[in-house]
Amino acid sequence: DDDDDDDEFFDFDEAQHEPVGVLKRMGDAKLLKDPSTPLCIPITQAPSVMTQDQIEEQHRLFENMGTGAEASRIRAEIQGRGMLSDMSAFKAANPGCVLADFVRWYSPNDWDAETKRLSKRMTHNKSRNLWQMMWRQAQPVAAADQKELLFDADKEAEKVLDWMQSIDESTLFHELSSIGLANALCTLCRTEPVRRGSTTVARHLADLADHVLRRGRDDSMLVRADQVITTKLCRAELLCARALSLLRLFPHSVRLVDSLLDREHALVRDQAQQPPRNYDDGDDENDDKREQPRRKRMRSEQLEVNRLFSRHQRISAATYHRKEFTLIHDGGGPVVNRMYVAMSADEFRIATAFTHSVS
Repeated sequence: DDDDDDDEFFDFDEAQHEPVGVLKRMGDAKLLKDPSTPLCIPITQAPSVMTQDQIEEQHRLFENMGTGAEASRIRAEIQGRGMLSDMSAFKAANPGCVLADFVRWYSPNDWDAETKRLSKRMTHNKSRNLWQMMWRQAQPVAAADQKELLFDADKEAEKVLDWMQSIDESTLFHELSSIGLANALCTLCRTEPVRRGSTTVARHLADLADHVLRRGRDDSMLVRADQVITTKLCRAELLCARALSLLRLFPHSVRLVDSLLDREHALVRDQAQQPPRNYDDGDDENDDKREQPRRKRMRSEQLEVNRLFSRHQRISAATYHRKEFTLIHDGGGPVVNRMYVAMSADEFRIATAFTHSVS
């Protein structure tokens, strides 16, 4: 049993020193080998930042390595640089800690609090287990004192400058156009219709963002992808302009605006003719509370539509060339009445179409 316990917690760090590089305590957790000492979360290095081309280059490197033992070791070493740095910082912040302490913070799903045992992923093939190998390799060094940086800003800046000196025209265009598309998308996402909660505008911008993010580097596909993105960008910009214009007319009726954007028409119901919803839970008091926002929204839509077409609403003909409206009265059945209105600087036309049921 003693041997099993030793295997469970692995090597005990006998080196005692003052905690260094502590960010904060991890709640009420204590070290497994020293229950009187709190388990501390260390200050860690900022994670390494990789661009899309660097990620692709790393993928090609891993593919070319093959599947041998040495290739697996090198691949694990490259991918484990961040974890090794975190282990060193953890040891510096928690003198006398063991691997299980680190796992409780770094990967809590691999620790069973009831049985106080690590998962099989941590204990399988102990001599070649990546976590155990790195734990034995890690030295107690705080993040601020670690010589090897996960992200060396100076080194990365030199790489960027070297890359810019050798870039070709097509790659330069691709990079600049990507920045332009991202900026255009961000600008549209900060428009008033998005801030006001227009689901229609948000849906179109999400679709545009998906196409921008999936824009690849293959020249044969880039032209077609850019054509699609340009078309969607124009439509999104037009949609934002229309939504902004409608919100000026109906500032408190976002649902009404979304309906007009989606279907180019919207049904404004009379609150008095609209029966309350049945929530089927038997709680009349809560039903009234849930019904109030809908009634308020309906009342707001009615007021804004009435205000727009009331005789007190003064619309200057000099601010537009021509305006057209279609008013539809839906009687709830096959009977539909319509009124067409056209207004311009020098004319005002009204055409009506009234129907009635003959059945």
